[in-house]
Amino acid sequence: MASPSNKLLGLNPTTHQNPVIAPNPSHDSDSDLLDIQKNYQPSSTTSTKLNSFEGSKLAEDSGPGVSPVEGLKPLGAASIKPDLVPELLVTNTLKSIEFWCDLCGFEINYQRVDEGFAYISRGTAHVMLEQRGIGRNWITATLDQPFGRGINFQISVPNLEPILLSLREADHPLFMLPETKWYRVSDTEETGVRQFLVADPDGYLIRFQSSVGRRPIILAAK
Repeated sequence: MASPSNKLLGLNPTTHQNPVIAPNPSHDSDSDLLDIQKNYQPSSTTSTKLNSFEGSKLAEDSGPGVSPVEGLKPLGAASIKPDLVPELLVTNTLKSIEFWCDLCGFEINYQRVDEGFAYISRGTAHVMLEQRGIGRNWITATLDQPFGRGINFQISVPNLEPILLSLREADHPLFMLPETKWYRVSDTEETGVRQFLVADPDGYLIRFQSSVGRRPIILAAK
């Protein structure tokens, strides 16, 4: 299958200012954070602006447990560490960081540039990015684009508008336009969300959604 064009994927041609971090040969765990040198630089200004707009605690945490490394927050300082963190094989980690951080408001917790690896988060939504062909990759079958077929990652945010604005300014296409959708959660109640779908540079689908509340199910009269 032919790879989709850059225009179809909506790649941002601007150059991302990638944080410089000393390589760390250890495995992917919280202990990695303690070994990162003090030449760490915070992630993109766009990411900081997005998180500030939405009042993200990641952008302003200064409570107990903040890492002594300037600009670096331990994974559990601003939110509960999730038990499930997907690791996505990507074609180009820098291109993926442009999408996830510059456009979608994620922040880089830490990375290993020599391994093409980055651990990113937005609130309690955590994702690992690993560049294909560098280091050890676990691949069960031929990996053709779009990657991640049959899956989409639901990410809850307070407000869709800052992300939609960033995507629009970057001319990055949406897979599904924003909609309001109600889902039944019991025999008497349903929950509503406003949501949209967008594909990252490798085709992984992300579904951003914000809650519009709950309401009782009104049964049609017989």
